[in-house]
Amino acid sequence: MIRFENPILLFILLATACTPPGSRDDTADEIQMIRDADQALLMAENHRDLDAVMAYIAEGAIYHPPNAPPVIGHEEIREFYKEWFKNPYVGIFRDADSIVIAFSGELACLIGNSHIDLETETGRERLEGKYITVWRKFEGKWLCVAVSWSGND
Repeated sequence: MIRFENPILLFILLATACTPPGSRDDTADEIQMIRDADQALLMAENHRDLDAVMAYIAEGAIYHPPNAPPVIGHEEIREFYKEWFKNPYVGIFRDADSIVIAFSGELACLIGNSHIDLETETGRERLEGKYITVWRKFEGKWLCVAVSWSGND
């Protein structure tokens, strides 16, 4: 029987042996790739660049906008954005407070807060909210597969 006298060494050995593939040193790189994809999607939304937006949306994606029915699939999401881009927003801002990568390393969830600045007839208005996005890795590229958001009112 092997006996470990040093509990710290035992803990390190067990932690290393039990670490899932998606949580080793590559996790920080994956988190950064997901964050970069999320910010690129946000930038495309802010520039109202439909083709750039759709480059980050998976074929079978689903959007759950507030107070509206789900928007399902690439073509419905494309149509959603055509209407969304007509809104008088100056900018959309979001920041993920938490990014969780699944054990498989192919699925991730971002949870955070957001706000949108609108230019209205009475001046600029800021709407605060929150969001959850789910991203999936397809052939090395992270694509958005689900989004749900709501206001804080």
